[in-house]
Amino acid sequence: MSGGEYTQMGLRLLTMDRGPNGFGFHMYTDKKREGGQYIKKVTKNSPADLAGMLLDDHVVGVDGVDIRLNTHHQVVEKVRSGTGKEKTILVIDPKSEEELLEKEGDIDPSKAIVMIPRTAPQGGTEETDGGGVGGG
Repeated sequence: MSGGEYTQMGLRLLTMDRGPNGFGFHMYTDKKREGGQYIKKVTKNSPADLAGMLLDDHVVGVDGVDIRLNTHHQVVEKVRSGTGKEKTILVIDPKSEEELLEKEGDIDPSKAIVMIPRTAPQGGTEETDGGGVGGG
């Protein structure tokens, strides 16, 4: 789990603004799970943490585009692309994904929980770790 306080599981639509150090998360490709991008690090108090991103979340979509079959490089470029600061990222935790796929056969983005980002703690700043995805 991240350093934040979110524990909401399931299919979640996260909205975050790019911070001075990027969005504050790192992804990896899990070849044991037939590819796909999974979250391996969420920086405490980063935009990703405040939006509700959790360790091991599967990144399903970026800005309304399904990226499940994209390569790691393609997903990173999609997250970093665009002129605006705001990104929407659709994620699901592995247990919920397994249950949803077993029950419905696919992931329907319209059924996502829309998460409202928390605000950073007073005086609390984002820890730095080299930026992660979306860094300068």
